Amino acid sequence: MSKVTTSFSNWDFNSQHVQQNLTGGEFVGSHTVIICATAPRLSDLSMGGTGATTGASPSIGGFTRSSSVGATQSGFAIPLGVVSDFTINQNRQLQQIFELGSKRSYFLTARNLTSLGLSRVFFSGPSLLRMLYAYYPESKIGGGTAGNSLRDVTSCPDSKIEAIKFKNNECGELPNISNKDLPGFDNFFINLASTLFSQPIGLVMYVRDNNNKDIGAVFFEECNIEAHQMGMSQGSVVVGEGVQIRCDRIVPIRVQVSRNIVADPANSPVSQGQMTDLVDSLSSTGGLVDGLSSLGIAIPGVS
Repeated sequence: MSKVTTSFSNWDFNSQHVQQNLTGGEFVGSHTVIICATAPRLSDLSMGGTGATTGASPSIGGFTRSSSVGATQSGFAIPLGVVSDFTINQNRQLQQIFELGSKRSYFLTARNLTSLGLSRVFFSGPSLLRMLYAYYPESKIGGGTAGNSLRDVTSCPDSKIEAIKFKNNECGELPNISNKDLPGFDNFFINLASTLFSQPIGLVMYVRDNNNKDIGAVFFEECNIEAHQMGMSQGSVVVGEGVQIRCDRIVPIRVQVSRNIVADPANSPVSQGQMTDLVDSLSSTGGLVDGLSSLGIAIPGVS
């Protein structure tokens, strides 16, 4: 690794980089980020198995901010394909106040407002609104006695997207959507006035770098669709869909990220404590619990 700038005293803009511990491939590209749809809250999701968790982080209902048995099983989240754009906007309520007798000021902070934007190419498969509500039980979305079926490929009836696994009877508490108020049929949802869209959703974002190392994961809880657009023109090659979403809160999900510890010949070598710390933080694959690849969800390109 080439020498880098660690302080102002060894800054050399002619021959050194500024960022420390940065090697090739450690940048994040849009191809190393995936967006998934799921149930509205982490507490809605089943942990599976015996319900045991690992790690000391506090539990959030059926899941945990840290490692969880359920995170490695299928039915946690459904990847959204052909997504062309995804944006996150966070705004904090901030009030600046002054006082008589001073030029200085005070800042008061309050709530945080989070909004998301998502665009996707429209194709002969589940529409954007349908995929965002893939967690909702088909039997509760009217459309006849057979339910409102979701299939990842319209022409392949046996290729159904796997259902989200709910904790206990959380699924049973969701309201039935009347036949008079349907969002659409099967793979095509378009009626934003349907009461289905009064129910929140959840979104998950997984991030890796170009070396296929896990960077992080976040859960967007209580997401509500504020607007939906579908645009086309006479010269359009593809048709696009987009949604604007308001989110209640962002919950970080812990991933196992290795820390690069390099001995400095000019100083002491790596201590035993540092090495133990490093070994404890590593797994063979990295990732959420045992690596994102063991989540059991169909993430393209992840073996």
